[in-house]
Amino acid sequence: MLRASIKRIEGAELFCRTITEGVGNCGVEDGDAIRALVDATVLRDHDEYPDARVRAEIALGRDGADRIAMVAGNFSMMNRGLDAIGAPVGSGLDPIAAEMGVEVPAHLRG
Repeated sequence: MLRASIKRIEGAELFCRTITEGVGNCGVEDGDAIRALVDATVLRDHDEYPDARVRAEIALGRDGADRIAMVAGNFSMMNRGLDAIGAPVGSGLDPIAAEMGVEVPAHLRG
């Protein structure tokens, strides 16, 4: 979703590699700054957000940081909406849930 939303930043074309596993920057340039801002946005971490935002702006510019925060916020909002209506979670997402250290509740199983 983030990769699809960013085609150009401050006049330069952006070619994003997918962050698919691991910790750190995952081989993606400025991946640490991206992950920090996404984490602070999705978790609504008001203590971490200002520093993460500054790091993202330094690494990717203001437009890049704006887009990261908007996409992360939108993703979080969509997930909260799906949770609110009880949308089922398929078993295909179990490996991701395990990597994140969460367990999908039985009542959300499809």
